[in-house]
Amino acid sequence: MTEQSSVVKLQKRPRRYHHGDLASALQQTTLAIISERGVGGVTLSEAARRAGVSHAAAYRHFAGLQGLLVATAESCYARWDERQAGRPFDTPDPEGEIIALLKVAIPVRPQTSTIG
Repeated sequence: MTEQSSVVKLQKRPRRYHHGDLASALQQTTLAIISERGVGGVTLSEAARRAGVSHAAAYRHFAGLQGLLVATAESCYARWDERQAGRPFDTPDPEGEIIALLKVAIPVRPQTSTIG
């Protein structure tokens, strides 16, 4: 056996996170943190810790906390748009629907007479 034949060449494999999609995993953990602590409670290191990766790994996808928060908000808007895509914009009684919505959103108190 020659020296060259005993050397095994290792091919570099593309790096993959165990999540399959680390950016999405970080956004999901960000939403969980927001629901617990509010937006002010989110840190990039906490999102990375909960996602099970190092703080440095999060920087491969986001420049910082603001980038993570913006991407999370954009993904929420995209999901909202997807859900609304199947809903019709036209309705036979738009005024009635708005009034019904307002009645639910703004409770109306019965008026009491102040006249003696």
